[in-house]
Amino acid sequence: MPNNASNTSRLFLWFVVLVLVVFTAVTLWRTGAFTPPPRLALVASDESPYWNDAILGAKHAARQYKVELTVHQAKGGEPDQSKILRDLANQGINGIAVSPLNAAKQAVLLSDIGKKLTVVTFDSDSPLSGRLCFVGTDNYRAGRQCAELVREALPDGGTVVIAVGSLDKENGQLRRQGVIDELLERSYGPGRPPEPLGQPLVGPKYTVVKTLVDENDAQQAQQNVTDLLASGQTPNCIVGLYAYNGPAAVKAIADAGKTGEIVVIGFDYTEETLAAIEDGQIYASMAQDPYNYGYNAVRILVEHLSGNVVGSVPINGILEVTCFPIKAEDLPRFKARLAERRSEATE
Repeated sequence: MPNNASNTSRLFLWFVVLVLVVFTAVTLWRTGAFTPPPRLALVASDESPYWNDAILGAKHAARQYKVELTVHQAKGGEPDQSKILRDLANQGINGIAVSPLNAAKQAVLLSDIGKKLTVVTFDSDSPLSGRLCFVGTDNYRAGRQCAELVREALPDGGTVVIAVGSLDKENGQLRRQGVIDELLERSYGPGRPPEPLGQPLVGPKYTVVKTLVDENDAQQAQQNVTDLLASGQTPNCIVGLYAYNGPAAVKAIADAGKTGEIVVIGFDYTEETLAAIEDGQIYASMAQDPYNYGYNAVRILVEHLSGNVVGSVPINGILEVTCFPIKAEDLPRFKARLAERRSEATE
């Protein structure tokens, strides 16, 4: 009897252990503990310093959500970026955050990739691609805000030249149109057809003389302004719509011996841009928030892949991040906040 009782006790104990093991396994399976973390990729459009904070934000989110993230920066324009995207789609990636270099040309590619994995655009959109969400500023509104800075600097009107990296990217198209519409005192119209490049656009007080396109090349951006000034044209203002355009214009103006003669409006906040604002060579710059672009692009991908569809994606598929101007008086506060955020993101 004692042996039978002992055997029964041991069997019961093993049964309890087995039940606990099965219960624990089912619980872990349901909570996703046995599921490998999502593999995500962030694909920027080039290697310029502008992307540093976007990458920092994306890596911060990846650490916080405990996911695998790789970062890719195109070196050869749209063909190189498209190759990167195709390669990633064939590597078992679960989600991609991308700033498309050519919204129209890459729409089909992104749509095809979106059938295999989750795609989010950031900084520049490709709305016809069927992407899950766009994270970025309202670029048309940002262009109109740049034009408001022109009004502040030149209240009596004048001639304006726009400098932009690309008119294939949606952000360049919309920013340029926003500047033009505001300076020509038009109604709000982000869907308005783009203006031709080869003719002056005359408004009541301001004339947009021309648009200089550099194809995402900072050296070419400087050369464009150099050539403009060498031709005898000296506009009252140059509005640079990509991060490097403001500093490139400042260098070309200095080389031509015209420092102080032309108002420069910049975009974003590279170290060169901030230094030029401090020196008075750039009147103001319209600052985006690329850190939040990268952070929220990764966050949305993770939450969507985990099934949190309602909480992750705005109803209209656009997560707008506010754009704001930086002037000389704003620099101390802005630099302090920037340093604080970068420190927090790397802890």
